Amino acid sequence: MVLACGGLLFPGWTDSENTAVRHGNHGRIVRIGRMKVAIAVDGTTAFGRSVFRGFLQFANTRQDWSVHEDLRRAPRGAEDCPVCDGLLVAGANADTIESLRRRARVVVGCSESSLIDASPLVCADDQQVGEIVAEHLLACAFRNFAYYGDLRIGRARLHGFERRLAAADFHCHIAPPALFENRDDRPHPWAEELARWIDTLPKPVGIFAWNDVEARELAIACKDASIPIPDQVAIIGVNNDELLCESAWPPLSSLSIDFVRVGYVAAQLLERLLAGENIPEEERKICVRPGGVIRRQSTDVLAVDDPDIARAVAIIREHACGPFTVKDLLREIPLIRRTLERRFIEKLGRTPYEEITRVRMEMAQTLLRETNETLPRIAQRCGFCAPQALNYMFRKATGQTPAAYRRLYRSEKS
Repeated sequence: MVLACGGLLFPGWTDSENTAVRHGNHGRIVRIGRMKVAIAVDGTTAFGRSVFRGFLQFANTRQDWSVHEDLRRAPRGAEDCPVCDGLLVAGANADTIESLRRRARVVVGCSESSLIDASPLVCADDQQVGEIVAEHLLACAFRNFAYYGDLRIGRARLHGFERRLAAADFHCHIAPPALFENRDDRPHPWAEELARWIDTLPKPVGIFAWNDVEARELAIACKDASIPIPDQVAIIGVNNDELLCESAWPPLSSLSIDFVRVGYVAAQLLERLLAGENIPEEERKICVRPGGVIRRQSTDVLAVDDPDIARAVAIIREHACGPFTVKDLLREIPLIRRTLERRFIEKLGRTPYEEITRVRMEMAQTLLRETNETLPRIAQRCGFCAPQALNYMFRKATGQTPAAYRRLYRSEKS
């Protein structure tokens, strides 16, 4: 379980391994020597490796942090963790974190789920995770929705998902809790039960899986039951674990989360706590904003029964980020503008112009989050004639400027 154990030398402390103490200002006891810091993660998962990478990025920016790496052993439990001053834990539940507290003076948890009632904690904003996934499936024009995940750990994501669906006057079918009971004792029979649940859902349906592991389980169950993906069942997971998503059939869409940043921010918080900083309780849980949806074949569908509208949306997705207008679309679709707009609203709840803008905003958000390209270059790549046009439309669509949006996703690594 322990992947790294290093030492953090604070300014003014002697470079020794002893545990001597001295009196500081106002009679405060301070330790002389290196602070022992460890990180315990599951290196078999993309989540654990990403958190570990963020931890190392923090360590590598400071000359006073030395790290010993050991990735060879599989996790065995809290006894693997050395007695230390500070410990960062990723992928553990609240009970495990509590048991590890006996091994360290300060413990910071990292988690895929913000439901873990532990402090201090750094995790993804699960409410936003659910809302963004719902927005993606709504954009695919689904009218039936379902959630597949263990409610003991996934209720926050479900709540965000249901809240966004309710705003659009839709509800969500939830997988039976029995599907997640005693899973380790029945490696195969659960797949038949899962397929039976999927078969009961109204079709076509968009299913939100708590993470990519559950999304892959859905894909396997659908394949075994000959349920077509994405025509009848569209699947989207969370974490964007590329090995799981791209090796599944069909490849799985997923919401990306910057777990490298989670690890980096958690290491920052650990350093502050070890330095004795008095951090208010409301700041001891940090939620990292999720990224964007990585669209793959499992949700590459438009759930409408109008071939003209389906073709129009496909054309928009291909050409919206160029010099493309509704007039250009009408040259490809044998409909007059008023008829096209009426049928768009009936099937999608938005006009062709609004769909073009939505695709452009999606691209702009991706470029702002994941690249350092200038605003003029982003405006050009998204089909806007000038940065001012991008700024106006982006603010109208999101309520904030492109620069403000980018700042929200800027890594706190400066």
